[in-house]
Amino acid sequence: MSTKIPNVTTLGIDLGTTMSCMAGMVHGELQIIDNSDGERITPSIVCFPKDSKTGKVSVGSNAILAAQTNPDNYVYEAKRMFGKGYWNSDIQKSMKYWPFKIREIKGGKSEADKTKVEDNIGIVVNIDGKEQIYEPIQISASVLNYMAESARTRLNAFPTFIVITVPAYFHDGAKQRTLGASQIAFGRKKDENGNSLEVKTVLLAEPTAAAMAYGSMMIKNKQVKPNQDERILVFDLGGGTYDVSILEFCYDESNPVGEVKATDGDNYLGGGDFDNIIVKMAKEEFVRKFGQETVDNCDPTEAKKNEIRLRQEAIKVKTQLSSNTTVTFNLPCYRGERGINFELSRSRFERASKQLFDRLEEKVKGVLLSYGRINSVYTDNGVLDASATIRANPGCNTNLDSVIQNSKKEIDRVIMVGGSSRIPKVSQTLMRMFGETETTPTAQKKVVAVMNPDESIAYGAGYYANACCPAEGDQGGHILLIDKVPLHLCIETLGGQATPLIHARTPIPAKQTQVFSTAADNQTAVTIRITQGNRAKSCDNYNVGEFNLDGIAPARKGEPKIEVSVEVDENNLLKVTARDLNTKNEQMFVQNLSKNLSDDDIERMKKVAEEHEEGDRVFRQRTDAKNTHEAWLYMMEDACEKSTAPADVVSGIKADIDQEIKWLNSEEFMGLTVEEINSHIQEQKDAISKKLATQGAGDAQQPQGNPDVTPM
Repeated sequence: MSTKIPNVTTLGIDLGTTMSCMAGMVHGELQIIDNSDGERITPSIVCFPKDSKTGKVSVGSNAILAAQTNPDNYVYEAKRMFGKGYWNSDIQKSMKYWPFKIREIKGGKSEADKTKVEDNIGIVVNIDGKEQIYEPIQISASVLNYMAESARTRLNAFPTFIVITVPAYFHDGAKQRTLGASQIAFGRKKDENGNSLEVKTVLLAEPTAAAMAYGSMMIKNKQVKPNQDERILVFDLGGGTYDVSILEFCYDESNPVGEVKATDGDNYLGGGDFDNIIVKMAKEEFVRKFGQETVDNCDPTEAKKNEIRLRQEAIKVKTQLSSNTTVTFNLPCYRGERGINFELSRSRFERASKQLFDRLEEKVKGVLLSYGRINSVYTDNGVLDASATIRANPGCNTNLDSVIQNSKKEIDRVIMVGGSSRIPKVSQTLMRMFGETETTPTAQKKVVAVMNPDESIAYGAGYYANACCPAEGDQGGHILLIDKVPLHLCIETLGGQATPLIHARTPIPAKQTQVFSTAADNQTAVTIRITQGNRAKSCDNYNVGEFNLDGIAPARKGEPKIEVSVEVDENNLLKVTARDLNTKNEQMFVQNLSKNLSDDDIERMKKVAEEHEEGDRVFRQRTDAKNTHEAWLYMMEDACEKSTAPADVVSGIKADIDQEIKWLNSEEFMGLTVEEINSHIQEQKDAISKKLATQGAGDAQQPQGNPDVTPM
C-alpha cells in the first residue's frame, strides 16, 4: 500500500466499460457519490455536439438523450479499445454493433504487420461540419472529468488523490492508457482560488477493490472473529471485462491484511457481449418478418438513431430477464412504421449465450489452478488447454481436475460483483461448480451476493484511497493490501524463448535482476524484448515492447555481461533497465515506448479537453444570457399591454420586442461572443425601457429579482 498522506481530498472511481461509479469520504463516512444529475451510476457514454456554439459535450444519461438528435457523435465502450489495434479481431467484431465510426490512425509497415499495431484506433465525430478524430482515452477522460467535477461539489474540493480501478487482467499498455486518460482529465485543474492542483492517480485492480469493500464491510459490521482467516473468490463480470481473483484475508484487529493469491480473466468479455446476443436475435427476428431489404433501405441518420434505441431496448430486456422468465422485446418504428416485437424467454437467451457462459466457467477453473500454483494456458476461443497447461508448468504431472477440486475446498466465499453478475445463469454456474443448490442452507453457502454489484468496486476504491490518505480523525485499522503480478514478465532469449524474470503471483511492488550475454561473436548491440504471459514461446505471449542497448564492446559470444532489471511499481506498471557491466552503458524502458503517450500527445489532448470545457462554459453563458433576455422581453410585452401610451407607440415597441426574440434565435446571435451579446442586450434594454418610460407606461425599467414575475 502507498505511504499514507494525511488530509488530502480523496476519491475512488470505478471507470467501467459501460457504467461508472465513485465513492469518497463525506462528513467522515465513506459514501457512494451522486453525479451532477443525481445518479449513483453514470453511463460511460459521451456525445459530442454537432455545433460547438449551440451544444456541449454530454456525458452519461445526458449523452443518451443527446444521441436521439445527434447519433453520429454518440460514443461508448471506449475502454474496450485500450491497448488494442484497429485490426484486432475483437475490435473488428465490435464494429458491427457500434453506431460510431472508427478509423485506423497509424498502420503497420506491411500487410502482415497491421494486426500487430496497437493503440491505433481513432473515433470519428462530426463537429461544425468537419470530421474530428478522438482517441479512446479522450472519451474516457471526458467521463473521468465529469465524475470528478461532480464530486468536487459534494466533497467541497476537487479530489487530489484519486484511485481508478482497472481490470486485473489489463496488460501494461491498457493500464498506461488509463493513466493517460486521467492526465488529460485532471492535468490542469484549479482550486476555488485559481491555484493549480497536483492530482495524483493510483490504479487498483477491480476484483481487489471489491474484496476490500467486502473485507471492510465484514470488519465494520463485526461479522468476523479476531485473527480469523478467510479465502475469497471474487467473480467480477462488468460491462466489457471479466476478472476472477482469489484473495486471502487475515482479520487482525489492529492490522488486517488482504493478499491477492491468484488472478485470471478476459479483457473482452462482459455484459456488452450479452447485449449483442439480444441485438442479434432482434435483428434476425425483424429480417425474418420483413426481409433484409427493409433493413438496408433506410436513411443512414435514422438508422443510427434506431440502432441506439435497439441497444437500449436490448439492455432493458437483459435486465428484466434477471427477474422474469419471459420478457417482451418491443421496439416500435425500427424501420419506418415497422417495429420489432417478440417474446424472449430466459432459457432461449441462455442457450444463445452458451459460449459466453462457457468462457466464464473456464476462467474460474483457471484461477483455481493458479491458486494451486499452476499457470493456465487457453486456446484462442477461451477454452482451458490441459495439455498446453501441463507443458507450460515444468514438473506438473498431476491431474488438473484434482488441483481444481482441492482449490475449491480452500475457498470460503464466492463474491459476485459487476452489474452483469446479476444474470441468473452466472450464479447458477458458480453454485454448480461449488456443489451448491437452491436448497443448500444459507450458513453453508459459499456463493453469495452480499454487496451491491454495481457499487462495490467504487466503494473499495474509495476505501483504498482513504486508507492511503486518511481523513482527519480517521481511526486507522485499514486493510493492508498485498497485490501480485498476474502473469509472468519475461525477456525473450535465444530461440524465441520467454524467460520469466518476475513470475506470476509475485507480490507488488517487485524487482528482479538477471545477467544475460550476447548470442553471437562481436555483437555490439542487443535487443531487449519484454513479453507478458505464461507461455514458453515469446510469440505466444503479449508483446509489451522492446528497446536496444548499444555500444557493447566487441567480444566472443557469451563474454559480455548485460544486467537486465525488471521492476513493477505500485500501479502494476513496468520499468526495465539494461546495463552493460563492462562499459556501464545503460538504457531504460518505461512501459511500452510505442504505446506511451508523449508529453506532446498529453498536452494536445489536455488542450482539446480544455477547449471543450471552454466551449461548454461559453455555451452556458450564451444560453443564460439568451434565457434571461427572453424572459425580460416577455415581461416588457406584458408591460405594453398595461401601458397608457398611444397604440402606435405600443405597436412599435412590440415590433422591437419581436425583432429581438427573432435575433435571439438567429445565426447572427450564435456567431457573436458573449461580450458582444451582453453589450447588444444592454443597448436594447435601455432603448425599450426608455420608450416605455417616456410614453408613461409607469415603472418600466429593467425588473429586478425573479425574471418570471410580471411587473405590476
